[in-house]
Amino acid sequence: MLIERRTYTLQPGMLNDFWEAQQLRADGLGPILQRLIGAFAAVSGMSESVVCLYRYDDFADWQARLGGLPGNTRLAAYFARVRPMILRQENEFLVPASLDRATPMWGNGNDWLPAHGAPIPVSALRAVVAETTLTFRAGGVPRFWQAFAQRGLADDASFADGLLGAFNVMVGPLNRVRVYMHPTSVDDWVARQTVQSWPGTWKSLLNELSPVLLDVAHALLRPSPVADMSPLFIEQ
Repeated sequence: MLIERRTYTLQPGMLNDFWEAQQLRADGLGPILQRLIGAFAAVSGMSESVVCLYRYDDFADWQARLGGLPGNTRLAAYFARVRPMILRQENEFLVPASLDRATPMWGNGNDWLPAHGAPIPVSALRAVVAETTLTFRAGGVPRFWQAFAQRGLADDASFADGLLGAFNVMVGPLNRVRVYMHPTSVDDWVARQTVQSWPGTWKSLLNELSPVLLDVAHALLRPSPVADMSPLFIEQ
């Protein structure tokens, strides 16, 4: 299993135009939409950015599904519209953490996909995904997961409630872990951040890892308003 994190940095003020342009693609993006976890607009941490998460079988699956898109004539109008909006495009390949309870939806026997995965009910106005990125010195990632298991972080409600998945970056900025969770709202996420700043399991973990931990960054992401670009969630 291979997770792709693809980020588009847009021209200022172009986010709504980017979503509206999706009507031009018809079903031309079908091969990759079948592997889409979700497309999200950054509401904190990364201005004017769209973050897309995909789940592929492997690198060959990724190549096969993306390889035919540039030459697809049905997508000509779509590409002509969206490409001028994009200032920068980056991607990373991630793999699920080896701990079962750190990856409740992908990896270790779990495999959510749009075709057969149950969507998560949300309120459209409150839906949000939190991305936490931990960057380490060389060798820090294995130490993180060892300490994570020893301290029982999978049982800590401030970390585990709403957890979608935790992944190691394999291609892209290395020595990095990305964690995705679904708080019930922005207020819920802020409350969790407050709790995690208090003395406790998470704070103790970060203190223990301080010799190898370089940075902890957070970003709030809002699911795309385009239905087929947000298959992980369903409005209730």
